[in-house]
Amino acid sequence: MKPRRTDVIATTVGVLAAVLVTGGVKAAIVRARIDDRVESLTKGWPFDDATRTRMGRVVERELRPVFASPAFDRFLKENPGREAQLPPRGMVRLNDAELAAHLAIKKRLAFASEAVCACAWDGQECSQADNLRALSMLSDEELGTWYLISARATLAELEATEPPPSRASDYDEGIRAIIDGLGTSERERFLEVSVGNAVSKTDKCFAMRTLFTRLEALEPALRARFTRAMLNVAATR
Repeated sequence: MKPRRTDVIATTVGVLAAVLVTGGVKAAIVRARIDDRVESLTKGWPFDDATRTRMGRVVERELRPVFASPAFDRFLKENPGREAQLPPRGMVRLNDAELAAHLAIKKRLAFASEAVCACAWDGQECSQADNLRALSMLSDEELGTWYLISARATLAELEATEPPPSRASDYDEGIRAIIDGLGTSERERFLEVSVGNAVSKTDKCFAMRTLFTRLEALEPALRARFTRAMLNVAATR
């Protein structure tokens, strides 16, 4: 997974970052403000009204704790335009079960669409509209899980007092195990994509699907450590 890949939900959190809730506003007014803002922002999404309403409802419900967080408000004021950094950086602070659920949804999307697959490997392959279309493929339950985990990651990063520990050795061990588990032709192709010599969407999709498939074949403890290390590398470059 290329470090520069932009997380789909990170983009959406950025789009909705203006939806802020301050502690001194009454609950009913707060809800009205959030509902109005979500409706206003989702009007530009490339969907029919029913899809926009469905996704907007989930965004409002699951990201409410982020919008209501004073720490999020402070971050936006001190770091304008950098809110998209929060979810990927906070992801490594979540527990193994949350990370597994997050990757399971990514895998389903990667195998459902070659365009989404290439985007998962390389964020430069996709626009915000592409990201949103990918999310629209999810069921209500999956969409809720995706946003819930992203919200938890965002809050975890906001509340963190120290950077996550370096996991370079876990990354090296995991990627070696994945590469060693490939056949000769697969290994050569995977490495060509990894170093940037194979740049077609089909090649990037092959690499992403290969990574997901081989990840599941790793011993559980190594899989958990490598997943966290991979996300840490992606978030810090």
